[in-house]
Amino acid sequence: MAVIEHTPPLPADLSDTEKLAFLNGPIQGAPDWQKTAIGLFQAEWPDKDILHIANPRRELPEVTGEFSDDQYSEQVAWEDTHRQRATKFGGLLYWFAARDHSIQYKEGRAYAKTTMKELSQTFGELTRGANLNVSVGFDPDFEDGLRFERFHLRKHNIPIYNNLDDTAGALIEQIRKNDG
Repeated sequence: MAVIEHTPPLPADLSDTEKLAFLNGPIQGAPDWQKTAIGLFQAEWPDKDILHIANPRRELPEVTGEFSDDQYSEQVAWEDTHRQRATKFGGLLYWFAARDHSIQYKEGRAYAKTTMKELSQTFGELTRGANLNVSVGFDPDFEDGLRFERFHLRKHNIPIYNNLDDTAGALIEQIRKNDG
């Protein structure tokens, strides 16, 4: 298999020669767009090479529907570790999926709030001169108002895609181009 998925809480123990793509985007209140993205990577990634995918989506506990403080810390640590590794040895995909209003969502919480913060961290790295593989897309139905994010994407010459296929394809192209 050319694409190997990794999910929390188990760490992906990879060498520096192995590529890792991290799937950034909303989970709470969002459809499982990560499953679709992984299918796109599986269809487009060359069979001779292996690409690891860090997918932060995991099921919430059945009893409470929310993480305990310990589970939250474990999740954030897993994401930070894999996102940092992907910035060095692979790439970051950001997909701002439209909210699925049929999925229960915490009242008063800004949708995709964490993803916006993570993208801002990436802007900081780019401003400090990091050479990163980054691909960003917004579902046309994403109710955004993300003027700040769109401004900085233009500032860093990062194209904005309006479908997941093109967003994933652009990251695949960047990783393959910068691999040799």
